[in-house]
Amino acid sequence: MLRATLLIATFLIAIPIMPAWATPSTAISLVPSPSNPDIGDTFTLGVTPSAGFGIVGYDLVVNFDPSVFTAVGVSDPTLPTMPPGSPTYNFRTDILNPLGEVRVATVVLGGGCWATDGSHSLFGVQLQASGSSASAFPSAISVTGRLVGDATTCGISPLDFTSTPFSYSPPSDLGLRSVGCRADNDGFNTLAKGNSDPLFCRVINTSGNTITASTSFSYRSVGGVTGSVTGSVVTLGPGQAMELRGANLVVPSTNDIYAVTGTATRLITMGDGSVLTVNGPSDTFKVVVNT
Repeated sequence: MLRATLLIATFLIAIPIMPAWATPSTAISLVPSPSNPDIGDTFTLGVTPSAGFGIVGYDLVVNFDPSVFTAVGVSDPTLPTMPPGSPTYNFRTDILNPLGEVRVATVVLGGGCWATDGSHSLFGVQLQASGSSASAFPSAISVTGRLVGDATTCGISPLDFTSTPFSYSPPSDLGLRSVGCRADNDGFNTLAKGNSDPLFCRVINTSGNTITASTSFSYRSVGGVTGSVTGSVVTLGPGQAMELRGANLVVPSTNDIYAVTGTATRLITMGDGSVLTVNGPSDTFKVVVNT
């Protein structure tokens, strides 16, 4: 009980300055499951420390944009305790959706700790992705707070950590098929074919949902001509494949070589009417123009 009291005091009392020798450092990753959640899905974000540390306790806050996510729950640690079966005590679990925060504080009692392995989590936060505006994406989720532990042992020392925010954007749910993206004429004479070359991408909807898709093409020529064009907007059912057209490379009557990159794009209309463009796979090809 004394150990728990000391740990709780450590969490609740801010320590602005720590000697460098007293603060070993770990890293915390935010790992989503499933790995590519879509808008409307609920997923778990595991708060996962790097391997090789003994963490006795933590007071951590997961920070998110409440206009994009709603926290719906917190899951228990998946990390094993050392010694096995050591009891734990959770003295704080706060879900504060209006603030965009989930705060969790837990300790291991009886001289034990969580033995980190880089793949199991201290806890998980269940989040539902929504979002009312395209401008909110990509949306970052971060973790802040304090750890107590030590390298390899169950020591009671402040344990610094670094963490890279998890950047969320919906999946494109698109794949390229067969030839990918191409021009109808990869080499043409403007006198015979004119100055416009149709472009296309052969795509497939890899999801189980109906999505809206299009294409975008950017180009640059050896002669310095640059630009971009977009194709027609289509609806793809689950698993449906289609050749997406509607974009044309329009060139001057000059000998030149164009490098063109075609990208399959998913279009999502948000609640405010804005359209979120999610880029999928791309393919680069060349077009040779002669006069």
